[in-house]
Amino acid sequence: MLLPLLLALTASPDPMSVEGVWWTEGRNSQVTIEREGESVTGRITWYVGIEEEQVFDEQNPDEAMRGRELLDMPIIEGFEAGRNQWKRGVIYDPTEGKSYRSAIFRMDEDTLGVKGCVAVVCLTQKWERVAPGEVVTMERAPMLRSETASD
Repeated sequence: MLLPLLLALTASPDPMSVEGVWWTEGRNSQVTIEREGESVTGRITWYVGIEEEQVFDEQNPDEAMRGRELLDMPIIEGFEAGRNQWKRGVIYDPTEGKSYRSAIFRMDEDTLGVKGCVAVVCLTQKWERVAPGEVVTMERAPMLRSETASD
């Protein structure tokens, strides 16, 4: 009787283990999430169109930040460990130039829940784990752009 309970507990992913490379909803970018001290940080490590041109943070309300390239830009920052999620962090949406209060948690082994909130309204996106063969590393992304430009 105890064995089924133990198996169920070991089958569930650790909700705090969010490190890895994730497809954003719509599969238009990859975000690499890493542990940094007592928090986690996520950076854009690939996006649709990276092969053709650099894309900058043009929608940022701070004019001084509009020259930042999206590649390697942090979009997930400032999280605290909660009981079963990373909470009280901020997620930045470069397509809108807006930041949202956020929480991150594991939904299953290959799915991450990323919640963004404005006032009392919250929406949760499902991000999928990037398969090992689909991961584009930071070192490889700029080379893809130059390879395409020379064709």
